[in-house]
Amino acid sequence: MPAAQTYTTTFQNSIRVRTLYFKVEDAIKVANWWSQFLGIKLHKENEFYSEIKINDFRLAFLKNDFGDKFTGNRSTAMFECETWEKLLAFVENAKKSGAKLIQDNLQDQDLRSCIFEDPFGNQFEIGNLNHD
Repeated sequence: MPAAQTYTTTFQNSIRVRTLYFKVEDAIKVANWWSQFLGIKLHKENEFYSEIKINDFRLAFLKNDFGDKFTGNRSTAMFECETWEKLLAFVENAKKSGAKLIQDNLQDQDLRSCIFEDPFGNQFEIGNLNHD
């Protein structure tokens, strides 16, 4: 029997988020962009499924080879930065990496975040929240 997995996030009511994945046209290309943006090496990489492992959370990219037609917003990953300074650094890195700024909420004390779209059309939010 394999050893029990140790998790950094706790289960609540016997459940936790393990993976958030985007259905994309090119799993490697999109995953490599995110790897560079986040500064974290890919955990898995192939043409059908690539992922970045952040502690025990997985941000993944699945090749849409099932013919799904997308309309509207499919998903938005929200990343929380440890400090205000780290948030500002990630915001600048997103801009330099070619992400499109959708909404700047940095001056809103409740939100303290920015919403971006990566070069492949996937939205994400980066923040330093002051609430639970």
